[in-house]
Amino acid sequence: MGAGRAVVLGGGGLAGIAWMTGMLAAWEAAGLTPARDADTVVGTSAGSTVAAQATNRSPSDIYAGLTGDAPTAEEISPGRHSEEQIGALLEIMSQVPPPPESELVDYYFAVPVDDSLAAARREVIRQRCAGCAWRPGLVITALSRRRRARVTFDQTTGVPLADAVAASCAVPGLWPHVTVGGDDYIDGGMLSSTNADLAAGADPILVLQPDPRPDDLFPEAEKAARAGALIVRPDERSWQAAGSNPLDPAVRPACARAGYAQGELSVDRVRAYWG
Repeated sequence: MGAGRAVVLGGGGLAGIAWMTGMLAAWEAAGLTPARDADTVVGTSAGSTVAAQATNRSPSDIYAGLTGDAPTAEEISPGRHSEEQIGALLEIMSQVPPPPESELVDYYFAVPVDDSLAAARREVIRQRCAGCAWRPGLVITALSRRRRARVTFDQTTGVPLADAVAASCAVPGLWPHVTVGGDDYIDGGMLSSTNADLAAGADPILVLQPDPRPDDLFPEAEKAARAGALIVRPDERSWQAAGSNPLDPAVRPACARAGYAQGELSVDRVRAYWG
């Protein structure tokens, strides 16, 4: 997306949102605000929520809302079959070599979903994005049914930020697709959990990657790492906090706290890299 500094925030469900928020809050407490300082911020799926929030609000305030007696942001659960659906999606996404992009998009849109959740889901996203607006350099990813490919939203595309985030977070089979401007969209993390290639040309590139799959399944992140990017993934405590269902709202406080603790441990490393 050009020169300058870039932050890439990847997918990982509610656990990933909480973990990344905790990391950013710990860094903010140490005087580091990469999401606000970056020229480009790429948000995918869970990362789209964090990108929208962290470019508009203090991560420390968001963290406090996640770790209080009752999290201030309301969330709904996609249902008792979510773990099975997540497993099926991860199996498809982990094929080596991967199927053609257009075929994968067609497959994801064909997965049955409970459309009755659409209104409640959009309200959840509206709450997440309350008080947030597009900022220069903020990029949100999604998959388009019509184009059968990845697309990006930014302040020039004319799509409301909450709609872009809703589209990027519409996990196939769990959340209804999002219709914007005559096209249907689903989760931007279904082809790449980070879409780190969108930060190509930036220096430095800081990547937060909550996705639990093995490193060799992330060619775009590996390429970014070879180009000098710093990729930060959850430590053991954070993996354990996420449990078996990263979409369970109950995991948020523990994941946020684990992210904060990991953030404190990584401050010196990130400061040396980010400057």
